[in-house]
Amino acid sequence: MQTTKKLLIPIILVFAACGGDNPAENETKVDNYPLTTCVISGNKLDDHGEPHVHKHEGRTVKFCCPPCVEDFDEDPAKYLAMIDAAKK
Repeated sequence: MQTTKKLLIPIILVFAACGGDNPAENETKVDNYPLTTCVISGNKLDDHGEPHVHKHEGRTVKFCCPPCVEDFDEDPAKYLAMIDAAKK
């Protein structure tokens, strides 16, 4: 019985540490994307299910669907300026 307790205590502590809710960790998960609509189509980002998330030179850009990325790639500066304007 003592051996079992000695083995279980570290295991329980590991699970307790992994399952905690760390507020600092949650802050990094906050979505600060400024738009609720697709910068290309104007549709709500969730019109076709989950928004399509695209990384462009380290920046996150969200679209209503994957085909909008093709339009974005034709003139990314134009659309990035629109996203930046929405942040202000």
